[in-house]
Amino acid sequence: WAKALGTTDPAVAITQTPTSDDTKPVVYWPWVVYQSRSVNDPNAPWQLMTYDMRDGTVTAVDSTTQNQQDAVIYKQHVVWQDFRDAGWGEIYRKDLLTGKIQRITNSTHGQYSPALFEHWVVWSDNRNGQLDLYGYHLRRSVEVQLTNTPENETRPYGNGQWVIYEEDSSGHLTSNLRMLHLSNL
Repeated sequence: WAKALGTTDPAVAITQTPTSDDTKPVVYWPWVVYQSRSVNDPNAPWQLMTYDMRDGTVTAVDSTTQNQQDAVIYKQHVVWQDFRDAGWGEIYRKDLLTGKIQRITNSTHGQYSPALFEHWVVWSDNRNGQLDLYGYHLRRSVEVQLTNTPENETRPYGNGQWVIYEEDSSGHLTSNLRMLHLSNL
């Protein structure tokens, strides 16, 4: 469901499908992107769907038949973790206006929890034996290792030149928040 805050307009159903589970919506006007899969098959892959709030059309973000999950959206760009390739997930991006799809990562190790803001895609990556943060600068088409510590860094969130993330330097199952300035790391 969606509701225009500050108005008396009624809430609008984004999905009404008794045959699918629809979850984890993310919103950037006019799009809602969410994960969907059949309720009849518990092994069915999660697929990302886009709902256009202007006209109510629903389309698949990508036609792959593997799991697509943890989408984030910024302006017309969507990034997500995708399992079509070998390994534990890669990060992909789609421009909803042009339809262009881009593979951001290329590693057999797992890439998780993407964040997207301005011209950065940031994710957790286990290619070094624990989770570090990596980023991809969309304008420069360059991947950058953002952290290199013995602890795990996870669940990045970005705003402007800052990345906020969880890290476990105080021990397993103990999370702290850290901030990282992208211009000087």
